[in-house]
Amino acid sequence: MSTYIDGDDNFSTSGYLKTNTALSDASVTLTAPQLKAGEFTITPTTARTITLPIAVTSGVVTGILDNAGWTVDGQNYEITIVNNAAFDVTLAVGTGATIVGSAVINNGSATWRVRRSSGTTVNVVRL
Repeated sequence: MSTYIDGDDNFSTSGYLKTNTALSDASVTLTAPQLKAGEFTITPTTARTITLPIAVTSGVVTGILDNAGWTVDGQNYEITIVNNAAFDVTLAVGTGATIVGSAVINNGSATWRVRRSSGTTVNVVRL
């Protein structure tokens, strides 16, 4: 089963919901509401960086979906980035978050699971 978020920011494992957001040919910091789409496509003409709005401030994880912070360890969701060109697109994260695995996509796609590991740690794991 896949995890999805319904219109009220509730997580469910009974179905699947993802929409694609086309990004402009520029480096970008995604917003928490944008993360609900789950899939992003970019056709870069040079190397670009996509930054997730995730950070840990005073023990509160912010920038995840509803921007109110997560309070339960293990909460997670997945995002996919599709790169339609032979230029590097690098995923970046904020303070307190760690990328596990390669953060670079070149002419292909990659999926990451964003998981609150503790009140002070978020891991973004390439699947």
